[in-house]
Amino acid sequence: FVFFFSSRRRHTRYISVTGVQTCALPIYPTPVHPDETAFISGIGFPADYPVHPPGYPLWVALGTLLHRTGMSPYGAFQAWSLAASVAAPVLLYIGLRWLLASNTAWWLSLAFGVNPLLWFQSATALTYAAATAIGLLVIGLCYQALQHENRAYLFGAIATLCAGLLLRGDMIIYIGPLCAYTIWHQRKRGGLTAITLLIAGCLAYAALTAFLDSRREAAADGPRFAHSRDIVMGTSGFH
Repeated sequence: FVFFFSSRRRHTRYISVTGVQTCALPIYPTPVHPDETAFISGIGFPADYPVHPPGYPLWVALGTLLHRTGMSPYGAFQAWSLAASVAAPVLLYIGLRWLLASNTAWWLSLAFGVNPLLWFQSATALTYAAATAIGLLVIGLCYQALQHENRAYLFGAIATLCAGLLLRGDMIIYIGPLCAYTIWHQRKRGGLTAITLLIAGCLAYAALTAFLDSRREAAADGPRFAHSRDIVMGTSGFH
C-alpha cells in the first residue's frame, strides 16, 4: 500500500510506505539478531546501560521512552524503526526534488521505500533505519547550506549529526566529510562556530560513552576497543 499526497499549488508529492513496512511487523514478532536482544536488555536507560560497545545511548533511551508508555520492549524499538523507515523515503524525495524532476524523484523514493532491505529494517530493533533517516536529513541541510550560504542550515546539519552520533557513532565516518566540506565552504559565515560545535559534539559523545563504559562490569579496555573497531569497520565501506 502506498499513500501519496499531491498539491497542485506546490507541485510536490510526499510519499509514505506505512502499509508495506507495517506488513513486516508480524513477520518479526521476536528479535532476529543478537544486537536486538542487547538493546532490549538496555531498557531502563541509563540504569541498565551500556549494552555493548561502541554504544548506542540515544537508541536505547528512545526505546526506553516508548516502553514507559506501555509498549513491549521489542515493540518500542520496532515503532521507532517503522517511523524512521517512513520518514527516510520522504526525506529522500524532498532532497531529490532539488535536483530532479518531481516524477523521477517520486519513483526513486518509492523504490527506496519499498526495497526489501528497508522493509526488513523497519520491523527490527536495529538502528539502521533511524540512522538512514538522520543521515538523509544531515545531507539535505548541508545541501541547503551550500546552495543558500545560510548559517542556520549549517548549524542545523552539525547539531543533527552530533545527535546522530548518540545513535550510531560511526555516522561521523559517513557524513562527517560532507559536514567538514560544508564548514570549509562556509568558513566566512559561521565556519568557526560550526567547527566548534562539531568538535564539542564529538567530545560530548566521547565523554558520555566513556562514562557509560566506566559503569560496565566487563572486560578490559582492549577487547572493548577491538570490538568497537570491528563494528565500525564491519558496517562501513572499509570492510
